[in-house]
Amino acid sequence: MSRILHFVSTPAIWSGVMSVIMNYYRHMDRTLVQFDFLCFLHCENSYEDEITSYGGHVYYVKKPGSSMASVREMEKFFKEHEGRYQWFHNHEVYLSFYLWRLVGRYDYGHFAIHSHATRYSDKWLNARRNQLLCYPILFMKCNRIACSRAAGSFLFGEKMVQQNKVYILYNAIDCKKYRYNREKREKLRYLLGVQDKLVIGHVGRFEKQKNHEFLIESFSILKKQCPESVLILIGSGSLKMVMEQKVKDAGLEDTVFFLGQQNNNQDWYQAMDLFWLPSVYEGLPMAAVEAQASGLPCFLADSITQEVELLDTTKRLSLKKGPEYWAAEACKLYNTLKRDDAWRMVENAGFGIESSSIALQRYYMNEGAE
Repeated sequence: MSRILHFVSTPAIWSGVMSVIMNYYRHMDRTLVQFDFLCFLHCENSYEDEITSYGGHVYYVKKPGSSMASVREMEKFFKEHEGRYQWFHNHEVYLSFYLWRLVGRYDYGHFAIHSHATRYSDKWLNARRNQLLCYPILFMKCNRIACSRAAGSFLFGEKMVQQNKVYILYNAIDCKKYRYNREKREKLRYLLGVQDKLVIGHVGRFEKQKNHEFLIESFSILKKQCPESVLILIGSGSLKMVMEQKVKDAGLEDTVFFLGQQNNNQDWYQAMDLFWLPSVYEGLPMAAVEAQASGLPCFLADSITQEVELLDTTKRLSLKKGPEYWAAEACKLYNTLKRDDAWRMVENAGFGIESSSIALQRYYMNEGAE
């Protein structure tokens, strides 16, 4: 058996990175490949119980580099678990050089760096710090993994991607799970009282990256052009209260639904007519893949990689053209796709978890090792 240690900040259910890892973990042959997790942020709502049920473990340490105590704790962990793992899979790229040296000092097999984004951070100072910390990656002997060609080029360089030295591991999903379901659609739309409305939807953390301010401004304009429209926002985050206030200030509180974190997003996609994702940047957004698998027409910011444009009804729109443009486009197009067939089209585009998990399994079993 190949045992993999994933290094990720938190096992939280709201973490997009953890959602990707868990999708693969659920579909892995765990008699051949097993996952453990090393984290540094505790949380109440986590995947720990599910991980334990699969035979995995979640370990916690202090955040590396936060103090001398954290350095000693990391050294202790690596010593105690030496020889246990065949792979160290790092998702916190700014800590790569520090971790790479520890992996080299102890017997942890292959060292993989996984790029999930096309920016270092939302915050300018953090971005500059992370850029400096990531610079040694260009010279490190390691396995390179990225959620998209754009994310691979960002962290490892376009040349590495062109030379096929970066393993592109899409944020795959169980496409059948998102298959269009008219019964669920009618039930949820009745629950919200939006049976005859144009329902715009969005799934994402309330953080600067997701650009909720632009989204709400676009909807405000759309509302004037199409009064029978509502907006569903799913997710949590540090800017949620700010956006709630923005909605109140615009007088939209009766037509914007803040649903919080949901554990059945696959059902909520059914209730929507059009999906908006005006993110400032993304690696490869799972929400866009999920929405398309449910057959939703999608408007994605042109800052998002073209790799996620899977259906003819998906459009990449410029943020520079402003909220007015997004609102105008929404008036032209929604619900034109035969939604029942969309999940199969997304699966055939390479985003099905069954085939993707088998490919990753083979990669771990040294076929992809450099």
